[in-house]
Amino acid sequence: MYHYTGSGLANVWLVNGYTEHDTPYGPSISIVDLEGLHRVIGVEITQQPPGRMAGEAVRFLRKEMDLSQQALAELIGVKEITVRKWEQKDCPSGPAQTLLRAIYARHIHGDDRLSQIMDDLRRQDQALPQQAALRFKDDPERGWQRERLAA
Repeated sequence: MYHYTGSGLANVWLVNGYTEHDTPYGPSISIVDLEGLHRVIGVEITQQPPGRMAGEAVRFLRKEMDLSQQALAELIGVKEITVRKWEQKDCPSGPAQTLLRAIYARHIHGDDRLSQIMDDLRRQDQALPQQAALRFKDDPERGWQRERLAA
């Protein structure tokens, strides 16, 4: 059995599908269908029960989709530093995890509907008017009241 650390994941072991070679630089491994292996690893990550996705799994999925941290952040609607934190230790929350899983599924299956939905949501978000500020004041006789501004 071979402990495959080249994926960046600490928990991946290969039962077969690899060949050991002796080289002038030491032992080497070649893996049969590396792309297929990475695809099945990604699918396995996305099909795990909901919960805290490990940071290394977030990084693996992002790299498999050939996205920068900034690009993934834009897709999910967070800041780049948030993705960086997810990959280091602070794993994404439930909704962000769900969206990351969906984005990866879209990547694997080539389904462009998710991109269209996300673009529509972004346009709707940008079109929303800003909510008016709600101001409150404490009236000694009546308690807290919303302050009505003169029109």
